[in-house]
Amino acid sequence: MLRAWADQFEGHFDHLAGWYSELIARKHAQDAEALLVAVRTDLGPEAQVELHLWEVADGAEPR
Repeated sequence: MLRAWADQFEGHFDHLAGWYSELIARKHAQDAEALLVAVRTDLGPEAQVELHLWEVADGAEPR
């Protein structure tokens, strides 16, 4: 799941122009939320994991 998410970013995000599609940007953010839950579950409550979606304008605040 993590590899697919990273590949999505690599294939659809340009460091100068941003996302090629708003739809893909929204999907990327949704997938990140699912990954956050999975990573937190795998690592357990003793680990602190924050999500910073710098590549999505409304994702600047950590979750």
